[in-house]
Amino acid sequence: MPQHTLTPEYEQTLREFADRLPMPSVEQPRPMTGAEIMEQYPDMKQIDGKDVNPKQLYKVGTGVTATNHFRRLKKAYEEGGQPAVVKYLVPYIEFIRPE
Repeated sequence: MPQHTLTPEYEQTLREFADRLPMPSVEQPRPMTGAEIMEQYPDMKQIDGKDVNPKQLYKVGTGVTATNHFRRLKKAYEEGGQPAVVKYLVPYIEFIRPE
């Protein structure tokens, strides 16, 4: 249950902040069989240096997903109010300063 209620005006403000932020991407691991890995990357080894098992399923970080800043800002506000939003925005301060 959200601790803070988001008003339409504040939601619009969060949307404007989100639109100004850069779109970093996050690698999402996806499952691949050892046989697929061996076919695409024949020289690849496991972290411990052992050969890849063709029958085993591995999680490989190949998919890339964009970050949804608006959704994260909205969740931060609902959980911690304005201080949580400020905390989320601090690393992006150069993108939200007025022009």
